[in-house]
Amino acid sequence: LAIPDIQINAFDLAGSYYDWTIEKRNEELVVISCFRNISLSRFLRFWYSLVSQTNQNWGLILIDDASDNGINHFIKELIKPYQNRITFIQNHYREGIAQNTYKAIHYFMNNQESIVCILDADDALLGRNALKNVYEKYIKYDADVVIGKMYRTDKLQAHYKYTPNFINPRLYGGNVW
Repeated sequence: LAIPDIQINAFDLAGSYYDWTIEKRNEELVVISCFRNISLSRFLRFWYSLVSQTNQNWGLILIDDASDNGINHFIKELIKPYQNRITFIQNHYREGIAQNTYKAIHYFMNNQESIVCILDADDALLGRNALKNVYEKYIKYDADVVIGKMYRTDKLQAHYKYTPNFINPRLYGGNVW
């Protein structure tokens, strides 16, 4: 049993629920992925794109937002060989992507210098060097944000350019999801 630092030398129970939860992610690059009732085929596409990366120095915070289709049972078995690199959270009720992302960053990460990569569990990384490229761009340009290109292979115009616009993105659409 790991006792959190906040409890040491304290007689009464100290800290919050999150202080007593599983170990926090400390990798240089942490992928955060949220999903709800995802199909097995989409999750496998996401999963194999992640584990096949040349940069294997990543951790994963995987949040199931109260799925009721049974996918969580399959995922628990699939991730067992990687359990030391993965924090798998199964919500009992829906919280939404914004709340889950906040929770992942603030309560399940310890390294404030980690690069956070948001990747939906129904999406996939294109190419085996995607995480390597993100890491290199982040370091090279001392960036605060690195945005990867998005391709919609399920649309007729698969090569439609999604150009991000950070000035009033809610007003203009922005493509900054």
